[in-house]
Amino acid sequence: MLMKIIMLILLFIGVLEIFFNIITTLLQMIIGLFVKNFKFKEKAAGILKLFFVIIFMASVIFFLAEFVKVLAGLFGISLDNSILDIFR
Repeated sequence: MLMKIIMLILLFIGVLEIFFNIITTLLQMIIGLFVKNFKFKEKAAGILKLFFVIIFMASVIFFLAEFVKVLAGLFGISLDNSILDIFR
């Protein structure tokens, strides 16, 4: 259950960064308190965005795998050996 909560939080943070640039803006404001006229370079902002896209994709894949396990349980498909048992 803890893993699901962590992945849900990571999914939410990934969505906030990808679509609304919340994390980048917060980091820019925090660093701007110490360094005047601070602005992320395009490359640094791109790397930060790529990091959050990777986090987002990992959490989406995790929840897709959980969804497959739930559906396999509902339809009575055994997933003892691997997730590929669905295709038998």
